[in-house]
Amino acid sequence: MPSPVNMFNRVQQWATFGRQWWLFDAYGQDPFYTATYLRPYLMGKFKPIYHAMCKRNVFPTAEKMRLSLQNSGIISPLLLCHFCAADCGDHVVVMNSKYIAMPEDKWELIEYYHDTGYAKGRTWTPAWKLHQEDPTEIFRRTLRKKIKTNKLKTAITSRCHIYPDTVISTFVNQELKKSNLYGDCLFYRRRIFSRPKIKL
Repeated sequence: MPSPVNMFNRVQQWATFGRQWWLFDAYGQDPFYTATYLRPYLMGKFKPIYHAMCKRNVFPTAEKMRLSLQNSGIISPLLLCHFCAADCGDHVVVMNSKYIAMPEDKWELIEYYHDTGYAKGRTWTPAWKLHQEDPTEIFRRTLRKKIKTNKLKTAITSRCHIYPDTVISTFVNQELKKSNLYGDCLFYRRRIFSRPKIKL
């Protein structure tokens, strides 16, 4: 006869199926290197229930099947994740995105493309100018580029909450405090690169 589920296994099961909150300090970090590091946390690749082939674009009826089985009560709710296990990533809170850094002279060499859709509406903005206009835009665009294009890309990137400084919203701060009870904080070694040059 199998032994009953103890407290450790129950907490481990909650951490697997639930969405945890991770905190990342982007002070002095390279956004291109950091986006690769944060991608497994947003996609849930480190969880045992993740499966690369279980995506909504591969099985379009997976979500409908999951909802129908849940309403009928045929299958246990703990096993429903296998029908749509690709969207099992966690939330990542990135602070101090204003103080990111890039190696060498990437601030002047890298340009970001934007098209309004109208005639002569194509623009190429340097990285240092885009960073002055919106300190979170470079980090957001880099993260979207690192994630493969599928129907879950918008949902995955929406779980990354980027803040230019240490001021975080009240709701996110409360969720981080709940996650800190179990020691779920994300620390990363700082890599100091060049600072953005301000042109007058």
